[in-house]
Amino acid sequence: MSPSGKETARRNLDDFTRRASQFDREVRAEEAALLAEAISGSGFGPGCVAVDMGAGAGASARPFLQAGGRVVGVDLTPAMAQKAVKRLAEEGFGGRALFTVAPAERPPIREGAADATLCRNVFHHLENPRAVLGEMARAVRPGGHVFVIDYYDPEDAAQRKILNRIEYLRVSSHVRTLSLGEFRQIYEAAELHLLDPVTLAAPGQFADWMKGGDASPENHAATLDEMENLRAAGGGWWEVEGEGGAMMFTRKRVILVGRKE
Repeated sequence: MSPSGKETARRNLDDFTRRASQFDREVRAEEAALLAEAISGSGFGPGCVAVDMGAGAGASARPFLQAGGRVVGVDLTPAMAQKAVKRLAEEGFGGRALFTVAPAERPPIREGAADATLCRNVFHHLENPRAVLGEMARAVRPGGHVFVIDYYDPEDAAQRKILNRIEYLRVSSHVRTLSLGEFRQIYEAAELHLLDPVTLAAPGQFADWMKGGDASPENHAATLDEMENLRAAGGGWWEVEGEGGAMMFTRKRVILVGRKE
């Protein structure tokens, strides 16, 4: 791992250890339904194994467990892995969900061991998303599927720069949100056949969004200023509207599924 990659990993470890108690949110109903449909379409079911990279508190693993499979969760943060173990055991999935602490760039998974790999809400925290997708592709058998669920930004680099600056003000472990074009490129580099991406909207309120971050008072104020600038310019990619804490905006999400030929 490069020096910058080690620094990113340190920030992620610090951030998610500090904020582990916040991660009780459920997957939005629309996204959960679309993901369940994609999982079913991939043929994943009883007897199958999925590896969840950056597994967090276990919410991403649940749809694969509900489909009847087993999940091996990989997470950099012990506090998050412990929370996932407890949560899934309480929901009755403990016997089919195992977790290990390791970076997504070096998961302790042998080649071709899984029927599916997934990574949800992690890619924008990665220094080298291409390397992680490569590991996800390595871990699945031929005919297996690689799932990535995350936010995506516009193709225009200038717009992405503004949005990533805002995200970093709110959460110190944010690195960069990819565009759909960039996601397609890294799937191609991993020699995966990318199925049609499924996109959806993720509306939110500024005050609620900020509660989920770790911004200092100064960064909170700076984030609000940046959002107001977007609104004044017509709303931008996030379609910002409203005032202050009640300000509304909509980020874009994508479910990507690639098949290993």
